[in-house]
Amino acid sequence: MIYALFVTLVCTLLTILIHFEVMKLMTRKMERMARYGRRRFLILIFALLLAQFCGITVFALGYMALAAQGIGAVLHADQTLLNYLYLSVSAYSTVGFGDVAPEGGARLMAGVEAVVGFMMITWSASLTFIEMQRHWTE
Repeated sequence: MIYALFVTLVCTLLTILIHFEVMKLMTRKMERMARYGRRRFLILIFALLLAQFCGITVFALGYMALAAQGIGAVLHADQTLLNYLYLSVSAYSTVGFGDVAPEGGARLMAGVEAVVGFMMITWSASLTFIEMQRHWTE
């Protein structure tokens, strides 16, 4: 269980750092992209989606690391990267369809991933709102 906790902590830190760096970069770029008008919001949204996908991928690789050590697995599915990504998207977005489920130490990581995903999604929404509000007042 210590290994599962360690992998969960590493995945959480990497996800937050990736997201922070993308948001910092986009905040700076948004000021310089004023001449693009509304198109700059498309760039912002795609950059934030990329940051979300990177976080999802980090956690999917974490599930694979747990499975490789025999500590966790995905129930009701083959142990493939695609299924780990699917589980990660389901947990990160807090949807939790239930057709695949984490087992063992992966359950801990899925719970933490749901909280991290919720925070990253709301953080992205907050930045988008702030930038749009700034645009509307211009």
